[in-house]
Amino acid sequence: MTTERNKAIAARYFTEVLSQGKLATMEEIFDTDVIAHFPGGEVVHGLDALKQLVAGSRDGVPDMQFTVEDQIAEANRVALRLSARGTHRGDFFGLAATNKEISWTGNSIFRLADGRIEEFWAGLDMVNVMRQAGAIRE
Repeated sequence: MTTERNKAIAARYFTEVLSQGKLATMEEIFDTDVIAHFPGGEVVHGLDALKQLVAGSRDGVPDMQFTVEDQIAEANRVALRLSARGTHRGDFFGLAATNKEISWTGNSIFRLADGRIEEFWAGLDMVNVMRQAGAIRE
């Protein structure tokens, strides 16, 4: 796989899966044994578990929209810088619904093999999300 193809696969996670809710796309772009690392040390093992997490996130912010701001790829790794926005309508990473517009930024690194994502590390600005949701007061 070329680095450009790997970049396109990684971007599909944000543009199709998270932004459009196309969970079926996950079958195409992820290995069934995918390992996903999230802030706070949470590690998700396997495609089915990742699908559940994504579905829950979309329930919390059903209109979420991601924008891939930057991508860098080398060999089988892709790094992305992202921005996102949406309406906080349900539980989102443990935060009860506020019906407020929220926005956040993040960075992710993907490791791919044979055209599929085998592992990734996601980082998002949860402190900013918590402030917007009213869970943290300044």
